[in-house]
Amino acid sequence: MKKMFLVLAVFVLITLALNGAAYSMWCDSVFFTGQITTWSGGGGTGACIEIQKTLYGSFTDPKTGINYYNTTNLIRIGSNSGITSMGEIGCTPPTNFPTRFKICINVTNCGPTDLTDVVVTDRLENQFTDYGCANKSDPTDKVSWVYVPNPSGFKKSYLTWEIGDLASGESASLCFWIVTTQNPVGFYEPTSANKNYTVNLGAKVEAVSPVGNLTAQTDGIVLEIGDFVMPNIAVILTNLPFSTPWESDHIEP
Repeated sequence: MKKMFLVLAVFVLITLALNGAAYSMWCDSVFFTGQITTWSGGGGTGACIEIQKTLYGSFTDPKTGINYYNTTNLIRIGSNSGITSMGEIGCTPPTNFPTRFKICINVTNCGPTDLTDVVVTDRLENQFTDYGCANKSDPTDKVSWVYVPNPSGFKKSYLTWEIGDLASGESASLCFWIVTTQNPVGFYEPTSANKNYTVNLGAKVEAVSPVGNLTAQTDGIVLEIGDFVMPNIAVILTNLPFSTPWESDHIEP
């Protein structure tokens, strides 16, 4: 019975509106009883944090190993097949070298309250390791790396970035170089074309707010390598720079 009344009421309003008689009724304020909570990436009276990560590169000449100031969409492919850079078969494997990329992590306090104990953690996968030279938005930030070997002969690089306090609306950023690593037989990764390589599994930020703890984590970044364009050199199919979507966490009191 209630549903029938609602349908009839809406029908009457639409009919009146067509005649210009119900405009004020549609535009009048509507009052609700009870509690309604909304959030749109900021505002409110609670707390909010968000994080994003971007991969830049490659900054290495795939023929010579010289570092570029500008980027290229080509990458050196390590190989133990005996194919030299001149395409000869059965010769000594070519001299290989790492390829350099850059990662930037951005964190923003998107809420109205100050945050404390803001910490970012991340982990690079086997084929990549850090190259130091971190540039931070705040010189008081602490950046540290821990390296854990595994049975395959690779090591995983674990990042900890201690931001500390982050005021409402304030942002912090960290940029650092990463390079492809040498595998156990001595060749620099990647060693195969037409393959996807996971750079990491995502950066996570944790923070403490007056209304509770916050946690947000980005997606992982995958580098897609295409076919060879010349011996030991392949094309990077991932359009760099590649940024993950902003990930956020919020709490309303």
